[in-house]
Order: sequence, then C-alpha cells, then structure tokens
Amino acid sequence: MKACTFVNSILLLATVLFVNMDAVAQERASLDVCSPDESEIDIPELCDELEREYRNKKDRSIKSTLELLSAFRELYPDANESDQKKIVKVCKKALTLKPITDTALIHCQASRCLEVTGKHGLKALLAARKSRILEIGKKWTDDEIKAALQIRASLLESIASFKDTKTLKIFYEELQDDNDEIVIAVCDSLALFEELPLKERKPIVEQLIKRYDKIISDQYGYLKNPKRFKKTIPQDRKDWTRVKMPLNDSLQALTGQRLYTAKSWRTWFQIHKNEKEWKKGEYSEENPWRGTVCPVGKTGRDD
Repeated sequence: MKACTFVNSILLLATVLFVNMDAVAQERASLDVCSPDESEIDIPELCDELEREYRNKKDRSIKSTLELLSAFRELYPDANESDQKKIVKVCKKALTLKPITDTALIHCQASRCLEVTGKHGLKALLAARKSRILEIGKKWTDDEIKAALQIRASLLESIASFKDTKTLKIFYEELQDDNDEIVIAVCDSLALFEELPLKERKPIVEQLIKRYDKIISDQYGYLKNPKRFKKTIPQDRKDWTRVKMPLNDSLQALTGQRLYTAKSWRTWFQIHKNEKEWKKGEYSEENPWRGTVCPVGKTGRDD
C-alpha cells in the first residue's frame, strides 16, 4: 500500500513538472515572438532622431545621443545598403559638432561607430581629421582645447583600427606633435599594427625610436636651458614621463622585446634591423620604473 502511494506520488510529481515545463516553454516561445526583431527597427527614424539631438544645442541629451550612436554600431552590419548609408551620414554629421566637453564624447562614439562601416567610415574619419573645427584658435578656452585634443586622439585610434598601411604616414606626422595626449594616441594606434609582416613593421619601429630619442634630447635640453624649450615642453611635464611608457608599450608590441629606455631600443634596433626574423622575448631587461614615474639622473638623461 505504501509502495503504491509512493509510486502515485512520483507520477503526480512528474505530471506537475511536465505541465510546468510545458508552460514555461510556451511562455518563452511567446516572448520570442513578441521580442522586437532587428528587421523591425526603423533606422531612418532613429537617424532623424539623432539629427534632432544634434540641432538641439541647449537641451541636447548626451546620454540619448551616445546610446543611439552605440546602437548604430551594432545595427550597421545587418542593415540594408540604404540604411547603412544613412548611418554613415549621421555619424559624419556628429564629427562636425564644435569641440566642447560634451560633444567630445559624441565625436568619440561616432568615430567608434564608423570603425565598422568599412571604406566609407575610413574616408569619413580621414576627412574629419583635417577638419577646420579642430584648428585651435587664440580665444579658445582650456575646455575647448582639451576637447579638441580628445577628438583628435579618438580619430587616430579609430583610423588605426582599419590597420591600413596607407595611413601610416598620418601617424608618423602626428607622432611629432608637441602635445603628449596626441603622441600617446599615436603610440597606442601604432601598436595595433603588430600583426604586419616584419618588413612592414621595421619602419614603424624606426619612427618610434627616433621620436623616443628626440623626447630624451628635448628633456635634456630643457633641464639645461628651460627658456629655449618653454614653448615646446610645458612646465608640468618637462620629463615627458607620460609619453615614455606608451612608447615602450608600442615598441614591445611591435618587436616582441622587453626593453625600457631609448638607449636600449636604439642599440637593439641598430643590431637587429636587418634580420629577417625577430624572436619574441629574445631580449629583456628589468623594468627600472616604479609606478608612473620614470626616474632621471642629474643630467636629465635616462639613455
């Protein structure tokens, strides 16, 4: 009797579980049917909404604008050709907004969106880099200058994401900039070319080492004669510490070696620049830095 009761209880429990599982499955199916499909998203309408946000200078919602640009990055690959053109157009429009603190965020997000749009995106990014709105004026505020530099840096990193060797001359040019933010952006960008064949990486490494040497030279010259270099190297970063670390990181990515000073890189490259292969990790030295500060001697030289 007890056995029969036990069996009946098991059967009843199984029946309840089966019914519940079936109900859950049906509920999930209904949710799948009700979930909005990407094909139902009206991309032209979203583009118009974004255009309105651009024009609404006083009450512009930065959050909504950034969310729309982020959504376009996800929607672009599966959108039809007409909608893809609209997405590229509305992202290009974002790159024409005057640089201020808020619009710098919009510029950066639009640049990221253009990274997934192929040749059209690269063309738009290259054009934006030459835009006159980024030419710093005499009456610009510190916030406007900072925003313009952030936008320039973002554009460089987005251009680098295409890994197009035809754009390398742009990075070589920007590498000579006097602002550390731009030089750091270039270093980070050039590191993305680490998968290139060795023959194509060598000129990049050479350019980085030359810039590294120039920074050390300027640092030494500043400490010897500050007045001569006061326009080139601001007082608050006369040792260019912030730039040295990204330079090392980029060189390490491109060469596979673990070196940390301009002298080490220069010496290593002079010996190995004509080799057909660079063995990863073949050369390594102890990192002499602690935290974010690169110590220098009384002469100001670390090479």
